[in-house]
Amino acid sequence: RNIETFSVAELDAVAADVWTMSPPCQPFTTTRGAKQLDTRDMRSKALSHLTDVLPKMRRKPRAILLENVKGFDGSSALASWREALVESGYTFRSFLYDPVDFGVPNHRMRFYMLAVRSGVLEGGSTDATDDDVSRSRAEDAPEPGLGGQAPWYERVGTPDAEAGEGDDDGPAAAAAATPAAAPSPAPS
Repeated sequence: RNIETFSVAELDAVAADVWTMSPPCQPFTTTRGAKQLDTRDMRSKALSHLTDVLPKMRRKPRAILLENVKGFDGSSALASWREALVESGYTFRSFLYDPVDFGVPNHRMRFYMLAVRSGVLEGGSTDATDDDVSRSRAEDAPEPGLGGQAPWYERVGTPDAEAGEGDDDGPAAAAAATPAAAPSPAPS
């Protein structure tokens, strides 16, 4: 069932604690040939619907995480979403992060917004016109890998990974991630 068909009463009945959202990115993408139709694109209807119903809900989620392409930052859809968040009592922060900054081998800048209903969000905003987005820079990013560990692709094949230390899957994962040698050609 499409989210656009859910009424305020139905969303209230779900009483979700957290919404995780990733609206279609095509209306906001900046790739070559993209039309960037923003809210004029039919694929923005679901987000527009949630923007309309959120302030009317009695049982709003405590937290909302939204992810999209970098081009979502500055869109009219985002401006409307911010207004809905403020009207609904949320504090929010926006970020632009590239997975590479966290040790993930995927260079793809993404927009993230975290909104919390309690109003307690360090550095957060309750101003719908606040378009301050924390920009990700390598020097500001956390240590590579979670928990200060080196990224997985640097650990594979190391003595620690071979011994099963610092890697939940041990030598099997290291062996599976190591490319197999090409077979030698048959003698002629």
